Amino acid sequence: MSGIFRLLYFIYKLWVGLVFWLTLAVLYPLFWFLLQKKSRLPAAFRLKRIWSRVFQFLLFCPVRSVFKADLPPAPYIICSNHSAYVDTIF
Repeated sequence: MSGIFRLLYFIYKLWVGLVFWLTLAVLYPLFWFLLQKKSRLPAAFRLKRIWSRVFQFLLFCPVRSVFKADLPPAPYIICSNHSAYVDTIF
């Protein structure tokens, strides 16, 4: 059983890498174009969010956001703790 699990885990890791690099290769020219002018930054952010949703769907990894705390009055900084290379995409 352990060998089957390790094989499936390896195949999934290959799938994650393939999906990440292929989607990045397809979207990189659009990101490059959008990031050339400050006025296009909101469009680049929207494209990143679309990429994130597609990436989550293709990895069979749905993410649900739950807001449980009240935020203090502005200004404030929200800092996340990224523990994996795909955290920034999600």
